[in-house]
Amino acid sequence: MTGNSGPLEKIVIVGGGFAEVNPQGLTLLAETAIPITELNAEALSQQVKNAEEDLADAKDDEARRRASENLEHLKALQGAI
Repeated sequence: MTGNSGPLEKIVIVGGGFAEVNPQGLTLLAETAIPITELNAEALSQQVKNAEEDLADAKDDEARRRASENLEHLKALQGAI
C-alpha cells in the first residue's frame, strides 16, 4: 500500500466507507482506520462485554440494529488480533 508520504508496511483495519479501484491504483475512504498494533485485547474484551449489554438493553428495532452492528464490528476486531 502507498500513502501520501510513500510506501506503507503496516496492517490497518478499516470500517465503513468506500473503495475505488482504477488502473492508477486504489483509493480508500474509510470511516474508521485502526492500526492493528494499536488494538488492546483487554480493552476490546471490555468493549465487547459492554456492547453485548447494550444489545440486551436495546428498546427498539433501530437501537438493536445499531447495537448489533457495533457488536459485530468489535468481534471482528477481536478476530484480527
